[in-house]
Amino acid sequence: MKKSLILGILILTLMLSFISAEKISLSNDDPKTDVIIAGKNYTIELVSASDGSATIKVTDSQGKSETKEIAENSEKEVNNIKIEVESADETNLKLSASIEVEAASEESEQEQDEQEKQPPKEVTPTGETGPIEIPKEETKPICNGCELDNNCYPFGYRKSGKFCSENKEFVEQSSAGNKCENNFECESNICASGECVSQGLIKKVLNWLKRLFGFD
Repeated sequence: MKKSLILGILILTLMLSFISAEKISLSNDDPKTDVIIAGKNYTIELVSASDGSATIKVTDSQGKSETKEIAENSEKEVNNIKIEVESADETNLKLSASIEVEAASEESEQEQDEQEKQPPKEVTPTGETGPIEIPKEETKPICNGCELDNNCYPFGYRKSGKFCSENKEFVEQSSAGNKCENNFECESNICASGECVSQGLIKKVLNWLKRLFGFD
């Protein structure tokens, strides 16, 4: 009788480890915990938290780890297990998160594989749109322009004495006398006959035209 009872308890425990979700509370005082999901050992770690999301790291028994930021009341698959963040908080340097962990279904694993195969999105700003903020996604979008401070700037965009070059980086504008192809390459923003023109020369020409047509 006792042997049957013990065997039943062991079978029930094993079944629960395969099918049940486990609720976990983590904080920066106690950021890690070990769990058994679907018969496999994992270490769950709170990396960071804010008022609205938590960054969770999952490490399996083989040492393979994966880290993802998860918003409150949403779930993601991290290192082949499903994690839902029920609440996250950051108060006076105190980080905390309440999460639910369970085994990922085979379908969700297949969906994740398909998502990983998809190419990243592209952000293409223009002169009309100006800089576009790069959205925060698991796969970082490609900036078809110059990336700076999480914004994607269009080619030729001038900013703080620099311009967005075709090499996808901001470079210094050229002074007078240097070769150019476009106005935005010059400090004066005027490229004439393939050469940057100084602002002083421009003023002299304007003043001459004013005197010529009697606008003084």
